[in-house]
Amino acid sequence: MIEEYYGELFLMPIPLEFSGNRCSYQCSYCFASGNRFKGGGDYASVLRQIERVFNKGSNPWVTYFLRNKYPVCLSNRTDPFSLGNTRTTIQLIRLLSSRGVPVFVQTKGGDGAFEVADSMSPSVWYVSMSFFDNRKRCKIEPNTPSIESRKELIAHLIHKGHKVLIGMNPMVPDWIPESDARALVDWAASVGVSGIISARLHLSAEQQKRMTVASRSALSGVLPWAGKRTVPSDVVNHDRYIRSLCQDEGVEYFSIGQPWPTKIYEPFRELYPKTLSVVHDFINWAWNNKEDGEEVHFEEFEKVMMERLPGGLFELRSHLCKVCRVLGAKGTPDYWSFRDMLKILWQEWKHPWCLVRNQNFAFDSLDEESYRIREDGYAVLRFSRAGFEGPCS
Repeated sequence: MIEEYYGELFLMPIPLEFSGNRCSYQCSYCFASGNRFKGGGDYASVLRQIERVFNKGSNPWVTYFLRNKYPVCLSNRTDPFSLGNTRTTIQLIRLLSSRGVPVFVQTKGGDGAFEVADSMSPSVWYVSMSFFDNRKRCKIEPNTPSIESRKELIAHLIHKGHKVLIGMNPMVPDWIPESDARALVDWAASVGVSGIISARLHLSAEQQKRMTVASRSALSGVLPWAGKRTVPSDVVNHDRYIRSLCQDEGVEYFSIGQPWPTKIYEPFRELYPKTLSVVHDFINWAWNNKEDGEEVHFEEFEKVMMERLPGGLFELRSHLCKVCRVLGAKGTPDYWSFRDMLKILWQEWKHPWCLVRNQNFAFDSLDEESYRIREDGYAVLRFSRAGFEGPCS
């Protein structure tokens, strides 16, 4: 079924996703398997859903964003071109296209990818490449398409007018050492890739418990730190190294949570008439409009973010993540406006996209234990390009 793009609100500008049958690629680090994903439905079920959406209405979130022709992600919890998914993917893209609904594709490639690339209008494709060496890939992603096939797909996509982002997600230094990283970045620049998105490997204790013996064995060298909040220094240093390579080659590089402006979202804004705001829209704005140490107020944040967020009420409770427990889940309304949600992002630091979790922002501290709160209840923040060391300035 087409659902909310859980976990990605304010990180990705796409509100919806469809994940089909369970993925056959069996990547050792698969978070969906660790979360007990059982499959998201077949073509017949999603066809019935879309007919309900356009005729009667269904889930308010899905109904609003489908009817207003926001993009749908294929797919976040499975690969749209893995065995058992290709046929549904091709049919669903045709159906969505007939309704004027665009698609954002996340994949490692596979059967049908070239056919879809040839038939659909220019779109953003996120192609995963955590390796540039097939021998390493085979140990961690045993059933996935080869690196060469992904390179062929990326070059073909760009030739057909699509925008391609390479997903180095997860980025593990041992999987893509310096020589491989340089080769990947050089090749990406030569074919015209729009950017590289990097994220650290994270597997919670529960996800690790649910892993197969084979997966735990394949990841034995990284599991000790994969569940920790602190990012190992070698991962941080490798991220900086790859960023420097990209800067030298003119390739946009984005690591999730970075305290710098980015152009990584420009392909989405160029190809899709409607997208959602992301936290980095405001980070970009602050870099262009704020001096170091200057105060930042909620009204500025709200104005920038609401440029691409709809009015009205939505069932946003599921997007509150840890904040539901902080606020008290039983007392949390089921329906929120996006403005209500922005208030959470502004000053509830336990939310993963709260501004003060980015080093560019910090609460304006009064002393070691408190910070400034205006009479209307909003916190006052400060901005710094160099970054703050903690949530308070």
